[in-house]
Amino acid sequence: MRYSFAAVSYHDVFFTAKSLSCVSMCIRCECSDNSGMREYIRTAVCIMAGAVLAAAAPAEEKRVSITYSGDRSYTLIERTDIRRYDSGRYTGLLSRETRAFISPEHSSGGGSSYSGNFFVLEQTKSGGKKTAKGIDAVVPVSFTIDESGVMTVSSDSQYPEYRSFPSFPDKPVQEGDSWTGKAERCVDPRGTGQFTRIPILIEYRYVGEEEYKGERVYHIKAKWATRYGNVVGGSYDPAGDPDLSRAMGTHDADIMVRKETGETIVIRDMLDETFVYSDGQTVAFKGSALFFTEFPPAINRGAIMPALQKIATIKETKGESKPEGMGISDAAGESAPGGYTDAGERETAPGGFTDRKSLESALAADSGGQSSDKPKNDIVVEETDAGLRLSVQNIRFQPDSDQILPQERGRLDDIARVLKMAGNAQFLIEGHTAAVGKPSGEQQLSVERARAIARELAARGIDAERMMCTGYGGTRPIGDNSTNEGRAQNRRVEITILENK
Repeated sequence: MRYSFAAVSYHDVFFTAKSLSCVSMCIRCECSDNSGMREYIRTAVCIMAGAVLAAAAPAEEKRVSITYSGDRSYTLIERTDIRRYDSGRYTGLLSRETRAFISPEHSSGGGSSYSGNFFVLEQTKSGGKKTAKGIDAVVPVSFTIDESGVMTVSSDSQYPEYRSFPSFPDKPVQEGDSWTGKAERCVDPRGTGQFTRIPILIEYRYVGEEEYKGERVYHIKAKWATRYGNVVGGSYDPAGDPDLSRAMGTHDADIMVRKETGETIVIRDMLDETFVYSDGQTVAFKGSALFFTEFPPAINRGAIMPALQKIATIKETKGESKPEGMGISDAAGESAPGGYTDAGERETAPGGFTDRKSLESALAADSGGQSSDKPKNDIVVEETDAGLRLSVQNIRFQPDSDQILPQERGRLDDIARVLKMAGNAQFLIEGHTAAVGKPSGEQQLSVERARAIARELAARGIDAERMMCTGYGGTRPIGDNSTNEGRAQNRRVEITILENK
């Protein structure tokens, strides 16, 4: 007996997604006298068709709640590689980097509070030589972030550049769902120091859960338009740059946030925007900005402190915070330590203390038991809000030069050995001079000497890109410039092991 089936297609089977039951099937059997076999075939085909269609039917999407609950220190790095056009003329490919070291203050029902410093690094050409970074500015910040990602900046600062970005939906989402969020961006296209705040409305779309560098993350896409001034939908900042007439452009970003906490891991922003000024000049940018966050562990104090005690005097009390979060004053240039004055005078007195009483107290507390005023190896170590700081005295240079004398090799070897124990930490190298000559000359010489110290440390195995150099010339004295001892105190280099606490 031979059986055959009529052509069976999806149109021949009617079912519901919930029951996945077959409603009807048309089967033809050449032998009409075998009703039992006909029923068996009908049932078998119905089951097979139902199984095929059930497998093809989409499963119910998993919904996730994305919220912010971060409460730990982090390092934020922003790198931009953009093509700049001034009034339509291409003026070059520019690279800018900003590093922020942020620590939590406290967490409450109102969100997580943070404070720290943004280090704005010197602008460089793309593909530049790997060297220690110079610092254009240091900007102190404080802010809170609530569970939806909304940021409230309590410090009057142009950083962070983006506020409330990303922000999260107020209900669970599944793949493909979208939401909108308000944010704010601070811009200074001409680099004049006059920042303008531009409100932005961002459209987000949830892509799904993924793995990124060993972390489970939520992948989110975002896009928005720049609209400012006399354009449709434009806003206006009364405290912004009065010469900025309008701005327009587009942004498309990919965002990865940590699944457990909503902390941003990485943002890649592709931008194309133009700023128009009242004099008719335009500044346009095309390219990308990359933001990524790292969560480095604290340095191993148990190992590093004994090593420091062998080469330096440890100041037991916590050092005072630097004015305005270590910011550079308007008159300050970069500087580095000067072992000699412009006339070739060698420094002989220790520094790092505001008066002799505090110096004597610190020396008495030092485990080395020194009784003189001179710190061990002319190095004093103290705690600061930014991390452990080594204040190094009397580094000897050739007069009016950045050439370090051979006598310093041993001390630099000791310092490099300790810095290597700080893991992947980054280092801030700050130079100070006595005010004994022309400020511009002191600043230029100190720039060269700061970089000389970084080069010496790099030659001893410290990654050059982990060092940032800045300085203050004679603008931050800790001693009296009218005396030899005071001037000697003012000539110093400070190396801070930047630490997320």
